[in-house]
Amino acid sequence: MSPTFTEGTHEYTFTVESNSSIFQLQRVRADSSYKTTFYAAYHRNTAWPDRTIEKALTTSDTSYTTTALNNFMAVGGYGNTARLKVAQSKTVNGATLYQDYFIHVNRTMTLDSLSAKDQNDVVIPLNQGGDTTKATFTKLVYDYTADVSEKKSL
Repeated sequence: MSPTFTEGTHEYTFTVESNSSIFQLQRVRADSSYKTTFYAAYHRNTAWPDRTIEKALTTSDTSYTTTALNNFMAVGGYGNTARLKVAQSKTVNGATLYQDYFIHVNRTMTLDSLSAKDQNDVVIPLNQGGDTTKATFTKLVYDYTADVSEKKSL
């Protein structure tokens, strides 16, 4: 989350892996009587028109909310902006006081696998960050080396 949460900031950006399909949200309300509603537009990559999610978040502040937020994470990046409306449960002089928080989600491209082969179709081991003891692929590691030196014929 960027920036880190502060009382006066009302817009945040999250970066998630490209293969993420569910957005989990955990909030802590200043007053447990405040009502939080999640709003977002999304598209299902079908002939159906764009849709809008409007969901009251009713779970406790200590758990993650996932219900109906999965459609918010559009693969094409469409609709990856949401609004949280935090409102007081009662009116003051006939008006409901509320604060909007805007959430932007950016996908970062990730691989599910990575391999290299030589001209003879032989697999060349990839080492994480040049460490020959770590010759396995991990999608959250972005630095790999491979020994492709020429071998001498005997």
